[in-house]
Amino acid sequence: MRLRLLALAAALGLAWAVRVQAAPAQPEFVLIGNGHNPTTGLTRKQAKDFLLGKKKTWTGGKVIVLVLGPPGSPELRWLAGIAGLTDSILMTRIRQQVYEGEMRKPIIAHGEKETTTAVQAEPGALAVLPAAAAASLPEGVRTIPLH
Repeated sequence: MRLRLLALAAALGLAWAVRVQAAPAQPEFVLIGNGHNPTTGLTRKQAKDFLLGKKKTWTGGKVIVLVLGPPGSPELRWLAGIAGLTDSILMTRIRQQVYEGEMRKPIIAHGEKETTTAVQAEPGALAVLPAAAAASLPEGVRTIPLH
């Protein structure tokens, strides 16, 4: 039946729109953590709670340490989006939590190499990398799926 309709439309000179469903887009960025962190994934709510200092430790007791891109970086904007905030508001909230002693001071990393080095060195690290860079992580760093 569909072929007949297509043939009829072509014979009449009508344009026929075919709806093509695109494959789901791959995430632009991914969360990464220390390779010794046993966490198998995070929900968006859990990630938001980590970012806002509502949850301070990983399962197993390691203190969460955020490894963030510099202000204005695409990685920081993506991470702020998880919390439903702009990057400047997220940084203001983090600074407030640090000042009140409720959160460890985040590590600011400039670039992928600094980010992965900081994550390797910090057992409680949580960071963001471009998805393409996460395809070849160094030993001691792994992705943390976001559900």
